[in-house]
Amino acid sequence: MASATGFDWTKFESNTWSPCEPGDVIEGVVTELSVKKGRSGDDVAVVSVDTGDGNERQIWASPANLRSQLASKRPAIGDQIRVRFVGTEGVGQPSPMKLFEVELTRGDGNEPF
Repeated sequence: MASATGFDWTKFESNTWSPCEPGDVIEGVVTELSVKKGRSGDDVAVVSVDTGDGNERQIWASPANLRSQLASKRPAIGDQIRVRFVGTEGVGQPSPMKLFEVELTRGDGNEPF
């Protein structure tokens, strides 16, 4: 769909959650778990989330801290998930490590192990 400027931006829209500022949050119900190819060609776990506002967003577990937390909590379809971007931490590499907090409640209402 062309905008008032005549340029069609729709093909550039993304449903990928991309936190920018500490405190950015995504939460909702897990609807799908998949594996996709990341920028470097590596397999990346992707958690699709119904955010409750009619949108489904994807959480790509490419940051090491996020990947580790998701792997330990093992989200499943139907679980309620909340991911908060905490910020970054220097680790002696050119890019700082992104830090996240992951909260998960099982679809049956129980906390994960």
